[in-house]
Amino acid sequence: ALAVLTAPVIPAWAQLTDVRIVCKQDIDIGKLIASGCSGKYVIEPNGAHHDSGCLLILSTAQAGVCTVTTKKGPPSKSAFVSFTKGSFTINTNKGNVATMKSLKMQIRGGTTAGASKLTLTPTALKNTVTLDIGGTLYYSDFQAAGKYSGKVAVKVDF
Repeated sequence: ALAVLTAPVIPAWAQLTDVRIVCKQDIDIGKLIASGCSGKYVIEPNGAHHDSGCLLILSTAQAGVCTVTTKKGPPSKSAFVSFTKGSFTINTNKGNVATMKSLKMQIRGGTTAGASKLTLTPTALKNTVTLDIGGTLYYSDFQAAGKYSGKVAVKVDF
């Protein structure tokens, strides 16, 4: 199984204005086995997933889910949500590694395709904003089966 944890990064100014980002669903690749080829496995923010190589997928992948909320009303400026890095490495406790790249997020129910950075207007921040998060797993020949885990950090700036 492969679960990629999403970890929010909340800067000090956000704590003062009571902007909160909470990630409640990890990106979950599910159980997979590479069978002799290299490729990439894409999970779109909307949950669609597809493989360009030869993975044996034994369960359904899930996109990550984070929410952005404010408790003291909307800020006077727009907020910018982004990833702290464009990729990250995931690994097993046995030293096997794989890389997640092309990280994307989108506002749930929005019409904008997945992006690496989103703008949340003060009007949008009146309510809870739900973000769906996806990415691309790059794997190599005979990627070792096992449970891989890692963290992707999401941040909010004004």
